[in-house]
Amino acid sequence: MPDHPFVYRATEYYAKYLVAHGVKVYKYNDGFIHAKTMVSGSNISSVGSANQDFRSYTLNFEVNSFNYNPALTQELKKIFEKDLDKCTLLTNDYFAQQSSWLKFKQYFSRLLSPIF
Repeated sequence: MPDHPFVYRATEYYAKYLVAHGVKVYKYNDGFIHAKTMVSGSNISSVGSANQDFRSYTLNFEVNSFNYNPALTQELKKIFEKDLDKCTLLTNDYFAQQSSWLKFKQYFSRLLSPIF
């Protein structure tokens, strides 16, 4: 469930761009996950609430922890892989089938994204 409709639509716009350029993007179908988790290799991970945007860096008091722990990294990887069962892989066809109205909302929301 999106927490803000404009942010959600802008996210869809950027997801479409990433998918068009070969990035795998998954949409979580079982609610809303606010945590941001990253796993790199077998021993580095990050967990937190910070978004990768201007607002999170300058206005919000959000934080991520960076961990150099193989056991924690493997556990986070397992959780992510289990969550994939509740996701939809977004494809170019997925976006091509969207209505013109939905595409308009995505483009419009993207224009507002610098102020979110």
